[in-house]
Amino acid sequence: MRAELGPLRSWEEVEVLLDSAATEYIQTWFSGDFPPDTFPIQNLNAIDSAELVAYKLCRPVAAGRLIRYRYKVKGFSDWAEVDSMWGLMGIERYRLRRYTVLGPFEAHFHGTASRPRRERPTYPILDLNEATAEALERLPGIGPKTAERIVKYREKLGYFVSLDQLREVWGLRAENLEKALPYLQIKTPGRPLSLRTASVEELAQHPYISWKLARTLIRQRQQWGDTPIPPEVWREWLPDSLRARLEPYLTGE
Repeated sequence: MRAELGPLRSWEEVEVLLDSAATEYIQTWFSGDFPPDTFPIQNLNAIDSAELVAYKLCRPVAAGRLIRYRYKVKGFSDWAEVDSMWGLMGIERYRLRRYTVLGPFEAHFHGTASRPRRERPTYPILDLNEATAEALERLPGIGPKTAERIVKYREKLGYFVSLDQLREVWGLRAENLEKALPYLQIKTPGRPLSLRTASVEELAQHPYISWKLARTLIRQRQQWGDTPIPPEVWREWLPDSLRARLEPYLTGE
């Protein structure tokens, strides 16, 4: 594989070949990291087989098969058509999704005087609190595994309040995050946890709340009673180091 596809480019590619647990174990033994990801995004409906091989996106046999199938379907309209292809390796499927977009179909024929100019890929602006993993993975710098991790972390948080929180997502490298940030925003507000009704388990599930803090918050509310807890009161229940991070996720109502 390495002779035809070159060296691995990221820990996500290692995870494609192995699994999350094995990848994390290997990472504990290596202090270095992969070089910055500088590979350009290509239009899968315009790139030719030689370029697929040159960019190490496919083996030659897979590149030829992909181009033939693309002409048969007159351009890929969705990723299900690409995924339906027989014989693609997992690493090839990952790199195709990571480094290509399904842009306009450009049919090339022998004898044409010049090759049509390719359009630069455009990306939609996504609401980080609403976007699906499938939508996120289409952005530059975000692959399928990272998109899944972002969604899972959002589920633990409840919602994002700042784009900077993406830096807390495991495996999302800083240089890749910078590529995606221009296409992300936060529009949809979330529903904070009620300090009056949330269980200790619900509180402790939040990434910023330990079991110790969750039990402390439960004891404090029991002393307060059944009336709404003013913000100036419950904020004092939070450790100084966590107050700013936790305030957007809690309410005393």
